[in-house]
Amino acid sequence: MKQSPALAPEERCRRAGSPKP
Repeated sequence: MKQSPALAPEERCRRAGSPKP
């Protein structure tokens, strides 16, 4: 999976267990 600079922060929230789409 390619990690984008703008997707990095969102991926962190997703891994943290945030209900983010």
